Amino acid sequence: MKFYAVAKGRGKVPAIYESWDACKEKVQGYPDARYKSFKTREEAEEFLGLHVQDVYIFPYEAYVDGSFNGKDYSYGYVILLRGKIIEQVGKKGHNKDAVALHQVYGELSGVLAVMKYCVNHDINEIMIHYDYTGIESWARGTWKRNNTFTMDYHTRMQKYMKTIKVGFTKVRAHSGDAYNDLADSLAKQALL
Repeated sequence: MKFYAVAKGRGKVPAIYESWDACKEKVQGYPDARYKSFKTREEAEEFLGLHVQDVYIFPYEAYVDGSFNGKDYSYGYVILLRGKIIEQVGKKGHNKDAVALHQVYGELSGVLAVMKYCVNHDINEIMIHYDYTGIESWARGTWKRNNTFTMDYHTRMQKYMKTIKVGFTKVRAHSGDAYNDLADSLAKQALL
């Protein structure tokens, strides 16, 4: 028997799992995941003790995705508290001026909706999981903002991030990440 120690991954971590399948669900597709297998539980616990202290665990997490059907955009998001879903939303919108951004405008709108949810529910820290790099890059200002939508997104995120601690984690699209797939599905269903 092996013991799988996960110091950094999705959902409820740090944790020790007794099967590779359970471990894989927490680490596969998760950037910078920290995990290792051991022959004894004691060795796994020692690994966690050495590696967890430098990993900040966000109690709230959100997975956001967007979709586009040629005329309307949508977003889906899933918010979790300590690995349990507390909110899931899919919403359609139409902004003829944003058509050129396709699903990206939906993704930006989804992140802003998550931030509004945080404000309305007194959440002061959240990890946002995304599959489009612009989500983090425009928020932090590391990408050039060359239209009114990305400029507005940057300005609003900078304002939110003054009072809410926001972490960002990129996940690979359509990689089997259950919560990212759920956000994608919610966005697609909103367009129907």
